Amino acid sequence: MSLATPRLDDLLRRFKTRLVRLVWWHGLGTILMAAAAWLLLSYLGDRWMHLPAGVRIVNTTILVILPLWLFRRELWARLQRVPDRAGLAILLERETEHSEDLLVSAVQLAPKAEGSQARPLIEHLVQRAEALSQSLNLETALDARLPRRRAFAGLGAVLVCGLVLAQNPSLSGIFLQRMTGANIPWPQRTHLHVDIPLSEAGGTVTTTEDGMHVRVARGTDLTVLVRIEGVVPERIEVAFEGGSVSRIATGGTSPVRTQLRNLQDSTTFRVTGGDDQDGDPLVAIEVLQPPDVGGLAFSVDPPAYAELESELVMDTSVEVLEGSIVTVHVRPDPEDATGQLRLLSEDRVLVLEPDPYPLNDSSTVGLSCTFVATTETVFQLELTDSTGLSNPDPGVYSVRVRSDKRPELTLISPGRSEVPIVAGGAIPLRVRVQDDLGLAALAWDVRDVDDPEHMLSGSDLMWSPLDDAEMGFVGRAEAGLAHVRLEVDDLDTAGAPTPGWTGVLQVVADDTREPDAGQSHSTPVRLRLVEGDEFLRRLKDGLARAGEDAGGLATANEATRVATREVLMQLASDDPEGAEREIASLIHEAKRVEGDARALGRDLADLTEGLIYSRLDPRGGALLEATDAAMAKITDRSFHPEPWQALSSDYTGGRLGQAELAGELIALVGMALDVSEVHAKAASVALAEARAASELTAARSAMERAEASQTLAQAQLDALLSRLGEWDNFQSVLTLTRDILNRQKNLIQRTRQLAEDE
Repeated sequence: MSLATPRLDDLLRRFKTRLVRLVWWHGLGTILMAAAAWLLLSYLGDRWMHLPAGVRIVNTTILVILPLWLFRRELWARLQRVPDRAGLAILLERETEHSEDLLVSAVQLAPKAEGSQARPLIEHLVQRAEALSQSLNLETALDARLPRRRAFAGLGAVLVCGLVLAQNPSLSGIFLQRMTGANIPWPQRTHLHVDIPLSEAGGTVTTTEDGMHVRVARGTDLTVLVRIEGVVPERIEVAFEGGSVSRIATGGTSPVRTQLRNLQDSTTFRVTGGDDQDGDPLVAIEVLQPPDVGGLAFSVDPPAYAELESELVMDTSVEVLEGSIVTVHVRPDPEDATGQLRLLSEDRVLVLEPDPYPLNDSSTVGLSCTFVATTETVFQLELTDSTGLSNPDPGVYSVRVRSDKRPELTLISPGRSEVPIVAGGAIPLRVRVQDDLGLAALAWDVRDVDDPEHMLSGSDLMWSPLDDAEMGFVGRAEAGLAHVRLEVDDLDTAGAPTPGWTGVLQVVADDTREPDAGQSHSTPVRLRLVEGDEFLRRLKDGLARAGEDAGGLATANEATRVATREVLMQLASDDPEGAEREIASLIHEAKRVEGDARALGRDLADLTEGLIYSRLDPRGGALLEATDAAMAKITDRSFHPEPWQALSSDYTGGRLGQAELAGELIALVGMALDVSEVHAKAASVALAEARAASELTAARSAMERAEASQTLAQAQLDALLSRLGEWDNFQSVLTLTRDILNRQKNLIQRTRQLAEDE
């Protein structure tokens, strides 16, 4: 009879039960986790990628086979490998220290104790095994953490899969039907809508069941708007006929705008993006030849007052006179096109009316409109053909407008803003006037200083045309020179002016512009009537300043002459090097002397002219007439020495009478101009020749001529200074004599008065 081991048997039974339970936890957890994961992966893949039926069937097959395979491998096979009692005992003793294999020995020997000579030993062994069975802990023999984790992982996977599927039962139902082979489509999450803004395209669009048909002009920039409803994809694709694809990033916003630039050929395209892959609608673009400007011309009718002829300009722009009537002629292509002219500068639209195009063949179809050009006009020509197509590039054209400028006045004489005058004298009035189209009137007037509206005197001016007039852009420019000698005694119609009288002299010019003539005023000149003595004192002061200038000029000329002699000596020495730089400096100084001498001559001429026109010299009548005739030919305000040289020469030759004060002054002017226009100029020319000379002999010869001219200039300056000194003494005697005469006159008047009182 076998020995009983109740405790050991109970321990092994409980151990086997625990082991089998852990195998079930591991197997079921693995099966559930794999099946739930595959089911969730299939759902998400089909949801986002819309898997084809073949792939879905494969997924379903895997979903069925995978749990069965895992059941066999991870559960059934492991259950078949659960050990018997001896194996269980061995497993228990692996986790027990100093067990001495009591449990496995007891399991194996207890059934063999009957009839065995070693029964006592076996009974002792069984007793020890029974005792050991009471002290063993199954928790340490089997580690349940991994099977439990596997079971919880499986339950968690099932829970997650259930939550995902339960979130949208309708979608889950569709998925389950698709997994069984049904071709039920998923609900679309992205919807694309294509719009073509007609206002920008300038064409027509027609929507049909087959798609959209767009008709635009060749060269149009077509804007395409894609409105996105639902989920906005990262990008959309525009697939064109021929296979080209344009990918456009959406940026997560809607609508998406793209532009087809400069369309030249007809084409079609579809727009896809996200799960909207049907490419509807199909957009067909038909590119047509747009209307265009085949020819452009301008008929210009200037205002009547300008007396200009009408003209026809075949160009894209034209320049016209302000107030001209401009007719814009357009030859459209095709001929049946209509249109309008848009004035960009005025934001105004003019309708183009049918009108023959102005060519030799008057039957040429055209359009035209008319407007008055008052300011610069920029316009566009917008044409539309019979199909409603408009020109995509209306172009920009212009009508430039030139205003009728006011007359240009140059007051040549008087040349100063304030002029002293004397009774019985005259004022030379010389004016240059010019207008771009024509002069209507030219007049002078003298007005009251305190009341500019009060005119004291005035009269029209006659002008002589100038040959060198600058002609205008179109039409007839007119320029003239007016000269008149105003008598001082006639400046005030109320009576002859007396010392202290003042007035403002001004010249006024009107052109032919209508209806409002352009008017210009010269610079006003203040006139002040002074006594003859005061005028002579002013003259004396001017001559004193001229004497100072002449003295400085003589010093400068002498210094230049000395420097010229030194350079000449250097050229004659054995070391002529470095003379070229000195000659350059001499040229500068000689030019300076020449300019200063001319300025001196100009100042003396100004003083002389004032004295001549004052008529203080009773014997200067012939000189006055000659001066007036010579100055009448001057057309600008610059100083011209030639007339004064001629006057000085004629007076010296006795052809202008024998004046007193005026004769002395005209001689001084001639001497100053001899220095500037003859000797100083000759010295400058000779110095320039010396610098340019390539041979030393030629340079010395030119330097000698320069020194000779400077010597003559110095002699003339010395003579001029001497004459200016004599003039100063003469004026002193003249002033003293005049004072004596005035005192004697006063004494006679007082004596006569006393005699009458007695």
